[in-house]
Amino acid sequence: IVTIKAMAARVFLLAAIAGTSAFLAPAPARPPTVARRAACTQAEADRVIGLAKQQIARDATVKQELGTLQRVTGVLGYGAPGPGQVAVSFTASFRRPGSLFVTTSGEARRQNRGAPVAKVSAKTQAGKLVSVVIAKDGGWGKSINVRV
Repeated sequence: IVTIKAMAARVFLLAAIAGTSAFLAPAPARPPTVARRAACTQAEADRVIGLAKQQIARDATVKQELGTLQRVTGVLGYGAPGPGQVAVSFTASFRRPGSLFVTTSGEARRQNRGAPVAKVSAKTQAGKLVSVVIAKDGGWGKSINVRV
């Protein structure tokens, strides 16, 4: 049977050994520099989204592949990779007109093709749009590079 005094002596001995500098490694020397990250505001991100929407509306390839841009469904993230740069990633809903068909009553209607949703990545440098890339299926397949 171990007494409480003997247990306390063992704990004290272990604490004394662990506290000695013989078992501690010296702290690594680090330079006294501070890394500062570039930041961007939500207003800057909204401006980039507006520029990207205008450019997507002008591009005929996007209209052919996905249809017209209906709305931005969500902002995935935004930031400033460097000074004067803003990068935004968002999802957007597109609509492509379907083919015409005639109902049994003789009425002409347009087929509903649904609304494909795609991920859009846009970057600006000094306030000017540098690149817009649309990933049709989350980046697993074909991506569309919008002409800037």
